Amino acid sequence: MALDEQLARRAPLLVVLDAPEATVPVLSEELARAPRRVHAALTRGEPMTGSGTPGSAPLCATSTRGEEITDLRVPLLDWLPGPLRRRGLDFLAESEETLARTPRALLPALLTDENPAPSAPVRFARRLLPGALSEACLAAAVRHLFPAGRHEPRQPVGAARLTCA
Repeated sequence: MALDEQLARRAPLLVVLDAPEATVPVLSEELARAPRRVHAALTRGEPMTGSGTPGSAPLCATSTRGEEITDLRVPLLDWLPGPLRRRGLDFLAESEETLARTPRALLPALLTDENPAPSAPVRFARRLLPGALSEACLAAAVRHLFPAGRHEPRQPVGAARLTCA
């Protein structure tokens, strides 16, 4: 299902974020096979989505490591509509504050937004453990945040934190 269709149906969506900025190493042969719009975004510095969302950073090459690898900075959440993107970026900033004031030993595997907007069934979470979260862990998080038969997000019980093994 396309994102626009999912949002129009108000189907639940959990967006799991990792770090505040995404930099991806790309091999030169991969970059050579990239779609034209990627090359255009790199050369003109325009947002790749063409959305022109205010504050949207363009896809850009941040460094080149020899002729083999280029590091690309990927704009965060530029695939979301403006208001949802703003919520996601605000959540990411809030999670940075939480990380700065909370001892690492007291942090959960997945930190979730505490005050979801009632108008959209979209929740944001931040992965805090190194490595991938298991499918079972993510499924449990989705069941907890979006109970069956309801299209509105529910507040987590107690602190907005989930623990995965």
